[in-house]
Amino acid sequence: MWVRIQAALWLPFSGAGWARKLAIGAATSFGLEALFAALGYVAAGEVRVGIPPLAVALNFPLIGYALGVFRGGLAGEPGRLPDWEGWPDLVKRGLFLSLVGLGYGLLPLLVVLFGLNFLVRGGPLLSMALALIILGLLLALSILFFFPMGVARYLTEERIEAAFRPATLWAGIDRVLGEYVGVYALAVASYVVAGVVASYVWGLPTGATVVCAFGACLILCAVGRLVRSLTRRATAQ
Repeated sequence: MWVRIQAALWLPFSGAGWARKLAIGAATSFGLEALFAALGYVAAGEVRVGIPPLAVALNFPLIGYALGVFRGGLAGEPGRLPDWEGWPDLVKRGLFLSLVGLGYGLLPLLVVLFGLNFLVRGGPLLSMALALIILGLLLALSILFFFPMGVARYLTEERIEAAFRPATLWAGIDRVLGEYVGVYALAVASYVVAGVVASYVWGLPTGATVVCAFGACLILCAVGRLVRSLTRRATAQ
């Protein structure tokens, strides 16, 4: 298992032009962030940078590219980043994956937002706020556990609803539960590490966007490659 993890983590550095491909992803992220910063200046009269959440959520080209990386790992293609081509298709795939992610993350997000609302009010609502925030995080970890298999189902059947069949998803996961848990733990740990690194360059928008673009490609390369052997059996029903 660890040998496969190490091999997967080196995938973004493999193949010709890997640095250029990661740079294009970073430039795409930075360009969208700059657009939102400009819109914020027009609306509020001041420039605010630092990867606005909306800029990340609406980065459909990068999300679509990450889905292509996952698809390549799932199909067992050579360990390298794909070329940036077919931009309209990248945007469409990114939109579809965002809809899947929204379906998985909407409930935990609402719970956390309610908790943050109570946290701002303070006073006797503080304990309720903390409880809701913790509950939202636990819900996110539990619900998103099905996300990699859901994406694999979506790619296999090419229908968004295929990602939202709990019984079918669990039947696939249950066949390879031990390794699947390891893959999911790797994904969560990778996001935590990427978030910590990004926090140190939060004041440098260019550096932060590079971290986010690199982190997305790295995580999807690793997870797609590792989940390949699991989902080939689990999705063949």
